[in-house]
Amino acid sequence: MKTDKPEAGKSSTRMYAQSELLKRGWTAKLIQLFAPEPDAIRKNPFFAKAAPMKLYAPDRIHEIEGSDLFIEAFEKARRRKAGAAKAAATKRSALLDLVSRIEIQIDDDRNILDNAIESYNGFHFMRRHADYEPASTFSDPRFLQRIMVNYARHNLTRYDDHIDELYRKVGKAEAYRLLKKKTLIGVGKRYPSLREECRRQIEEIGKK
Repeated sequence: MKTDKPEAGKSSTRMYAQSELLKRGWTAKLIQLFAPEPDAIRKNPFFAKAAPMKLYAPDRIHEIEGSDLFIEAFEKARRRKAGAAKAAATKRSALLDLVSRIEIQIDDDRNILDNAIESYNGFHFMRRHADYEPASTFSDPRFLQRIMVNYARHNLTRYDDHIDELYRKVGKAEAYRLLKKKTLIGVGKRYPSLREECRRQIEEIGKK
């Protein structure tokens, strides 16, 4: 907990916003218990339509922070937060380990170009995307490479099934990236002509 108290005999005119209390280690529960009423309420200076800002006098906050009751509650909250963070890290690690052990199997498709074009056009037609340009065998080769890789990932592997299995799991964002990378590597190995596009998409994952 920060202890940036003002000098003795001087009262600070600067008020703490709730966000600043949170930065000092307070939790929403601690605010509710020890400072349920703000010392001032002002319009949000950054967003006109946002809720008014609740402000707290520093002298009052510092006095609360120095009380035995607050210190005890603060330490309990800190331990709970640390425990929750440790549990989340354990779950995240377990999920990544699970994804790392997934075997990527790629189905064979001798008509991958035609099927990718049909899949791409069907997707946009069903969603009535009027501004899309239909794909054909005369489309830009790089574009065709991209839609073939996307088609393979979504239709020739269990990628979408695995994505569904990761839904709402702790660490899912990192797991998604790992799964997509593994799948693209598999597609590139199964279809060597698409390897360069798979590499490009893997590099894009690293930029996100």
